[in-house]
Amino acid sequence: MRFYLRLWLAFAITLGLASPVQAGDNEKLYHLINPPVALQGEAPEVVEVFNFHCPHCNDFYPVLEKWAHGYQGKLNVHSLPVYWGSQPDTPVRAYFAAEYLGVGEKMKRAIFAANFDDNRYKIDEEQDILKIASEAGIDAKKLEEAMDSFAVFGKVAQVNSLARQYGIQGTPSVVVNGRYRVVAHGDYGDVVKTIESLLQK
Repeated sequence: MRFYLRLWLAFAITLGLASPVQAGDNEKLYHLINPPVALQGEAPEVVEVFNFHCPHCNDFYPVLEKWAHGYQGKLNVHSLPVYWGSQPDTPVRAYFAAEYLGVGEKMKRAIFAANFDDNRYKIDEEQDILKIASEAGIDAKKLEEAMDSFAVFGKVAQVNSLARQYGIQGTPSVVVNGRYRVVAHGDYGDVVKTIESLLQK
């Protein structure tokens, strides 16, 4: 079954994402998304778009995570992990599998830590991902089963579709209310202020 799942996913990705482009210093901090992308609920929405191999994403996500804690119950905050070019989808599938198990953010932190702080494991290798999960207190067997499910492969395909709709060209980026794409570079404090300002529009 895994062969057909991968074949189907590969077809979906042929429409796929462009290579990431670094935002220039003179580029404004946000862009309009036209047409806007529908929200996943009724509450205001913030979507963090990141790549597990991106060092700036590793630096930025704790900043956004801390900020988001102050808005619990007021905002829908989602994570959207993307992968570029020939990068395997392994850590992305692991994240969505963990999310399905109710431990998505825990797995996200563990993958980033393994890639940038630990260096004992290769996050693109499935067996290493399962070891990372186990050390983080996540059931590796359940995670492995979820990683190979239709639901998770469907979420991975949806990632590529959403990234195209959002116009993502680099990471980290933040999408606000499906209408604004924020380029998270430079001073992260300014990025957060920009997100807060856009939420008021």
